[in-house]
Amino acid sequence: MLLFYLLLKWFGNMKNYRMTIEYDGSKFYGWQKLNDKRTVQKEIERIFKKITYQNIRVHGSGRTDKFVHSIGQVASFEMDLKIPLEKFKYILNKNLADDIFIKNIEEVNKEFHARFSAKKKTYRYKIYNSIEKDVFLNNYYYHFPYELDIDKMIEASKKIIGKKDFRSFVAKSVNKENTIRTIESITIIKKDSFIDIVIIGDGFLYKMVRTIVGNLIDVGRGLITADELEKIINEKDIKKAKFTAPANGLYLEKVEY
Repeated sequence: MLLFYLLLKWFGNMKNYRMTIEYDGSKFYGWQKLNDKRTVQKEIERIFKKITYQNIRVHGSGRTDKFVHSIGQVASFEMDLKIPLEKFKYILNKNLADDIFIKNIEEVNKEFHARFSAKKKTYRYKIYNSIEKDVFLNNYYYHFPYELDIDKMIEASKKIIGKKDFRSFVAKSVNKENTIRTIESITIIKKDSFIDIVIIGDGFLYKMVRTIVGNLIDVGRGLITADELEKIINEKDIKKAKFTAPANGLYLEKVEY
């Protein structure tokens, strides 16, 4: 406890910080703090209070849902800390659970905000495409046991790229929300039984990535064509894009500013 009291003693002027966070979403109910659920934001803020005796608000670059993972979630916070950042990062990681890791902390200008300053995000969706299940992959890949035509999926993905109204790819009604987003690229990579779908865009709506992936899977199975996928986008109807891929295969990989 002596180290914690020293932390408190060394506090000074408020500064703005940015941190990059890696977490295994398997045992979390997403990023956003919920009163009765274990979330990433809640866990980090709890540890901040434990070691600094302050109620520090941590702002994420965006929400991730229950069971979604992160390789590069970004968060910002203000604190009057006056110890080396590497030492503070070490203390945080020693106190955080094994399924969260602070990869980096750096001081940034006062105007920086993890959510509102973000320009681009990269999501990666992982599929285990095999008839037989691998139980050790259950939390980290979507097990899909049917054959997929990767060439058709790649061709259909071109229909999604660009600035469009993605109202059809939102998992709930958002009548008052601006649903126009720009998808910069979609890359589909298959190696043996593993498929990665990497999507880069300027922002994403609720369950939008997973619904895009679900519809690309439908194309790969032959349930819809690339032209039908384009029609689903143009109709701007959340009832048209029926399949939303499960959360356990999704990773927030990178946030750019």
